[in-house]
Amino acid sequence: MKQLNENQLSQVSGGLSVSGLLDFIRGIGHSRDEGKVDWTNPNTQPSNGYGLGDIAGGAVVAIIGAAVAGINYLVKSSRAK
Repeated sequence: MKQLNENQLSQVSGGLSVSGLLDFIRGIGHSRDEGKVDWTNPNTQPSNGYGLGDIAGGAVVAIIGAAVAGINYLVKSSRAK
């Protein structure tokens, strides 16, 4: 049976080493995002169409709602006769 060194042991799926365990214990209570900064592209321009999807979606929902209400009205008025 082959003896694994520390680097090979850490690469094995499910492999646990003493240093890995100590690093985990030392990391408890510390934010993983410490020192990280969100990257933003300085060349990005805001889209001219931003928010237009909300308007179009609202229009579609309004049209479908009006159609369903109209059909419902027609069905009820035809049953009343």
